[in-house]
Amino acid sequence: MKLIEVKALKKYFPVKKTAFARHEWLKAVDGVDFSLEKDRVFALVGESGCGKSTVARLLLRLIEPTEGEITFKGENIFKLKGQRLKAFRRAVQIVFQDPFASLNPRRTVYDTISEPMKIHKIAKGSELKDRVVELLRKVGLQDVLNRYPHEFSGGQRQRICIARALSVSPEVIVADEPLSALDVSIQAQILNLLMDLKQQSGISFIFISHDLKVVEYFSDEVAVMYLGKIVEYARTEDIFRQPYHPYTEILLNSTPGIKPGTKRRQILSAEVPSPIDIPPGCPFHPRCPKRFSPCDRIVPELEGSGGRLVACHLRTG
Repeated sequence: MKLIEVKALKKYFPVKKTAFARHEWLKAVDGVDFSLEKDRVFALVGESGCGKSTVARLLLRLIEPTEGEITFKGENIFKLKGQRLKAFRRAVQIVFQDPFASLNPRRTVYDTISEPMKIHKIAKGSELKDRVVELLRKVGLQDVLNRYPHEFSGGQRQRICIARALSVSPEVIVADEPLSALDVSIQAQILNLLMDLKQQSGISFIFISHDLKVVEYFSDEVAVMYLGKIVEYARTEDIFRQPYHPYTEILLNSTPGIKPGTKRRQILSAEVPSPIDIPPGCPFHPRCPKRFSPCDRIVPELEGSGGRLVACHLRTG
């Protein structure tokens, strides 16, 4: 069952030119398609600035798209109003990258976690307090109801954010780089917590990250983004066993190894082109070590079979 389906999604931001007062467009998301099935984890990966977090904001309907649509259980979320929009807000929650910035420093832990339940009229009185205590126990925290965000470590704050997301019993959690602001040892704890929640509660995840080792461990399907486009889309095991796109291959090879004799890290050459001035042809061709004649002239389509899609002339030419 498809919970979320993204079709031809685009988000362009106007960038004003001072010389002639014209507008150029920053193409943050440029024609993205993917879907999330129930009880699955779909991961979006790529370098900083590739459009991952913009997709997350669109999925939560925090911003409106330039083109395309996102459906939740068959309904276009950008057409929802009133109670149907409120129900969508309850069903799809987010865990942000920076737990400290996403918590109100003037609210206690109890206020932070209980507020969504009050808004959606899930519980009140003693039942509300019991639910908050149970949620905190589920994420590994106890006796913290009256404490404030500054009294916690980064990992503890992220646990509070996860408890807040769980408070309304969502069907989908969008996790936007939920580990990147944490120490490595704390990352493992939070990732194991997310795995336990997935298995126990049946929550589906859209997991956004640049850490490929985490993605390999946690996700079922992966889409690799580059300059607002998906360049490869496949099951996680297929991507990590044999990447098809040169960009995916370099991302995997650039992951640091800790064992003696591991392959030397492969570093991308040149800078990422500006999303305001995307090069013609394949957007990756200025940095691609395998480019050939059509790459600088023709934009490759994302195509393939058996759930394995790639946008590369090496595979589609």
